Amino acid sequence: MSKKMFSNNRNKGFTLLELIVSIVVFLVVATIASAFLLHKIRSARVASISENIANIRTAIYSYTAKYGALQDTDGDGDYLDEIINKGLIDEHVNVPECSQWKLVKVTDQSSKEAFVIQVDYSNCPSSVAAIFQELDNKVDDGDPQKGNVRFTSS
Repeated sequence: MSKKMFSNNRNKGFTLLELIVSIVVFLVVATIASAFLLHKIRSARVASISENIANIRTAIYSYTAKYGALQDTDGDGDYLDEIINKGLIDEHVNVPECSQWKLVKVTDQSSKEAFVIQVDYSNCPSSVAAIFQELDNKVDDGDPQKGNVRFTSS
């Protein structure tokens, strides 16, 4: 009788090996899931920044079509606030929050004026800064001093 009772207690649990194998399987699945999630977060940030750029460009066209030439009414050199005040884009254009966005007017050597979106990402973590650098190469020429969109880390 005591043998039967003792043997039943042995069969009622998991062995140490079974527990270790299940923990290893769980960790492998968690690692794969976290890598997938991190990739999706990065893709969402890229899409958000790209959408901001497109929205600002569209707002410039809408502003000039509706109100004429874009004017810097407050004299701060940033035309983005004029577009925001007219309700053409959301006032929370600084995405991600660590970046500072401006819309400035520049004049080239042939006296042509153009609007340039300047994004300062110097307060952003390195993972976000890498996204801005990647986008600078895709959207523009990769040179922070040239092109329609200028990503800088001053």
